[in-house]
Amino acid sequence: MPYQDLSPKLPLNQYIKCFWSITRSFDTREKPVEILPDSYRELIFSFKSPCILVKGNSEEVLPDCFAVNLLEKPLYIKARGDIFIVGVRLYPFICLGFLNTAEPIIGLPLSLTELYSAIVQVITKNPAESVLELFEDYFSSSLKLFDTDSRLLNSCREIIEKKGVISASAISGASFTTNRTMERIFRKMIGQTPKGLARKVRFEFIRNFLWNHPDTDLTDLACSLNFTDLAHLSNDFRRFSNQNPSDFIEYVRQKKKLLI
Repeated sequence: MPYQDLSPKLPLNQYIKCFWSITRSFDTREKPVEILPDSYRELIFSFKSPCILVKGNSEEVLPDCFAVNLLEKPLYIKARGDIFIVGVRLYPFICLGFLNTAEPIIGLPLSLTELYSAIVQVITKNPAESVLELFEDYFSSSLKLFDTDSRLLNSCREIIEKKGVISASAISGASFTTNRTMERIFRKMIGQTPKGLARKVRFEFIRNFLWNHPDTDLTDLACSLNFTDLAHLSNDFRRFSNQNPSDFIEYVRQKKKLLI
C-alpha cells in the first residue's frame, strides 16, 4: 500500500500521534518531495533505497534512521528507486534529549537504531500493517522515553487544542506558571518558544484547512484566526512555506484535478 497509518492505543497515544508507513518508487527525473513545517517531530526508519536531502544544488544521503525536527522552512527529500519508510509522529512536548537542537535533521541514538536492525530481520516476512504493530509494541514497552514536564505537556496541549490561536498568558496559565518560566521551559526542553510553537500549529491548521477547502475566503479565514489582516496571514504562511496562500490554493486545485 502507498501510505497507511496506525493510531496507538492508550497510554501511548498521549505521546505519539500515529505510526505511519509509505511505499513508493522515485523516478530519477522526479522533483523532490516538499515537507512543510508542522507541530510534530518524526522518527524516520528508511528501508530499501536511502532518502536524499536536497539543499539547492547539493544533495546529502541520509542515514537509515533519522529524525525530522520542528522545522522553520520546508525540507526537500528524494530517493533513487524504491523506498519503504516507517515513521513515528511525536507530539511536540516529547523531550527526547537528542531532539533539543535547531538542526532540522538529526541522526537517531543507538537504542533506536537497534530497533531498526530488529525490524530488518522480519520486514521481508511481514506486511506493512504488522511492521507498524511491531513499532507500537516497542514503544509501548519504552514509555520511560516519554517522561516530560507536566507544565510543558499541559501548555502544548492547550496550544494544539486552540489551533495556535492563543495568548502567551493563556499558555502559561494552562500550567499555572508565569510567562517567563514557561518560555524558559520551552526553550530548554523543545528548543522553541511558546509563541514559536503556536505559530507552527496555526500554520498547520491553515494548510490543512486550505487543502480541504480551497474555495475559502482568505480574508474571513484571517479574521477567524486572529490575524490583523490578510497580509498578516500571508506573511505568516509564506514564512513557513515559501509561498503565498493563494499560490498554495492553486497548487491544491491542480492536484485535485489529477485525482478526478
